[in-house]
Amino acid sequence: MKFVDAVHEQLIDRDKLKAVLTHLEKMTPEDAGKMSAMATWIRLRLKQINALISPDFLDISATSSKADFTEPDPEKGAESGYCYSPPIKLELWSVDAKKGEATCSPLEWVNAKDPPIE
Repeated sequence: MKFVDAVHEQLIDRDKLKAVLTHLEKMTPEDAGKMSAMATWIRLRLKQINALISPDFLDISATSSKADFTEPDPEKGAESGYCYSPPIKLELWSVDAKKGEATCSPLEWVNAKDPPIE
């Protein structure tokens, strides 16, 4: 559930940011000019969130966080699952398919992958 909660938090943040961006886009051109830095920041943050919750990044983050999605075997009791797990954290990843590596890279993804704002 911790991993699901982390994804859900990003979805909530995305909805908030989209609502504010929609509000800013409805302003008059004069007023919108005053808020252009904020709108630019929101668009960048939306791209970050979309990258964080993309299937590729979720898969890598789940593996990195050692998230376990298996239910314990009721016949084996508590011993068969739900042991210690490190804190769950969604990360922005740089994926090198040729090397088969993924490294945590907070800003590098902006140049490599530009997910659309949904």
